[in-house]
Amino acid sequence: MAGFGCGVKAPPQPAYYFLPARLPALQYYFNEDGLLVIKLKAPVKNLLGKPLKNFGGFFLDRSENRLEPGFCPGCPVTYTQRINIRAKRLDDSNKIWQGSYVFKDRLTPGYVYHYRIFAHGRKERYSRMDFQNLVIYYDSPSRPPDAITVNTNDRLVILNWPPPDRLVDGRPLKDLAGYNLYRRTGQGDWEKINADQPWYRNVFEDRQVKNGQRYYYKVRALRRWHGTWIEGPSTPVVTAVPEDLTPPSPPVKLEGKSVEAGISLKWQEVEAADLAGYYIYRRSENKKRFERLNRLLIHKTVFLDQTVKPGHRYHYRVTAVDNSMAANESEPGQELIITFNP
Repeated sequence: MAGFGCGVKAPPQPAYYFLPARLPALQYYFNEDGLLVIKLKAPVKNLLGKPLKNFGGFFLDRSENRLEPGFCPGCPVTYTQRINIRAKRLDDSNKIWQGSYVFKDRLTPGYVYHYRIFAHGRKERYSRMDFQNLVIYYDSPSRPPDAITVNTNDRLVILNWPPPDRLVDGRPLKDLAGYNLYRRTGQGDWEKINADQPWYRNVFEDRQVKNGQRYYYKVRALRRWHGTWIEGPSTPVVTAVPEDLTPPSPPVKLEGKSVEAGISLKWQEVEAADLAGYYIYRRSENKKRFERLNRLLIHKTVFLDQTVKPGHRYHYRVTAVDNSMAANESEPGQELIITFNP
């Protein structure tokens, strides 16, 4: 009869269909408060490589051991704490939030910490063989450098700082491993600008900047202790505004002639992307200094001087000016000497 099934059940799906795949390698860092931060990403595949539809969260197993003479690095680890980091969902739907999850931990200097992390399904089922390990050896971080000296130039910020010589707990620093450098603009997020490798010098030239933009910087020192990168607190924040200090090239091929209304000047256009205009300078033969004739920049390559007197000889120069905040002015081009004979 229509509307009735055959009564045969579909074959059950394998357990691996419901279990999240192994997590990628774990990432960690130390934040400004000195806390260890472990970053976790929600899995999107199950153990069969198919889309995962029932992600439930993470189990994080934790072990803490003091680094004493009898400590055995290769011995089996006994985990004494399990933390359940539950999955976030979007609104009331079953869609899983795909952002990063973080676990923060306050560590004690002189201890080693083992973390074992599983991803689990909605019913907290997981594969006991598919996990990621993270081992953190922790000791006092380095103090930050005392201060940062800032110098700027055209599309350039130069940072200098003295190397630190003490740990936060006051002991001498003997294993400085480099620095992490951070930059932000306005109210934006801090960005690490030394990529994935520590910066090993105590001077840094930042050429990825724009003139006229205000930038903020801070530096944090690094230790490499038993294979763990330990990042210390940051320096006070410093600011920098790079400026264009390079003037355009001087105008060339300055020419002039007497016309009825005065002396007509022309010159070759200066090729510069940031050109703002030109200033024209003149001195009479009985004067020692040049005086500027135009209060405002002119944008054409011609100029008519109507303030000349017949029979008088005049000296002219032309400069180019850019559109930077500094309004950099070029050296004057070749001098032109001409007598006004209308």
